[in-house]
Amino acid sequence: EAPPQKPRAAREQPPAESNAGARAAPLQAVIVDPGDVTAENASKWKRSGFHAVAAVLDEKHGRSRFRDAARAADDAGLDLYLWIEVGRNPKLAEEHPEWMASLGMHTDWQKRYPRVTLPKEGEVAKAYPWVPIGYRESFDAQLARVGKLLELAGDSFAGVLLNDLQGGPASCGCGNLQCRWAI
Repeated sequence: EAPPQKPRAAREQPPAESNAGARAAPLQAVIVDPGDVTAENASKWKRSGFHAVAAVLDEKHGRSRFRDAARAADDAGLDLYLWIEVGRNPKLAEEHPEWMASLGMHTDWQKRYPRVTLPKEGEVAKAYPWVPIGYRESFDAQLARVGKLLELAGDSFAGVLLNDLQGGPASCGCGNLQCRWAI
């Protein structure tokens, strides 16, 4: 069986210099499990106005699953992107709890969670399973993992979307789940 052709985005994009100064339209994609990228679903997404599909790339799926997803997306006229969850990683968190993001040094977060016991002297509260890339060891491990995942996916995709590269939720300790400035 012949490998699928490069996705439309990779085949049809004009050279970068011809796009100089042009503002690109925002990517409108549906994020799904690669097994959900079927001919039927891809056609529905295209009719709904999506231009792309982002298939979650993780260790649970084999190469053939991504090959099939690439073919279904391409046949429907959708670009296929790969969505890789970086920060939330239960396997790395369990293997290296010292790499997990902590909730920070102040206790503002306890206002939102008053029944949670504060850490005692020498203890730290962690945001399981958040493993940020802000430390050399965790960065190297995450980089190696992403490399292996990309090998698994082959080369039939238009781009890669890396999710959650920053610090963990409320990592400064403020309690705001959108705050991720601290690692």
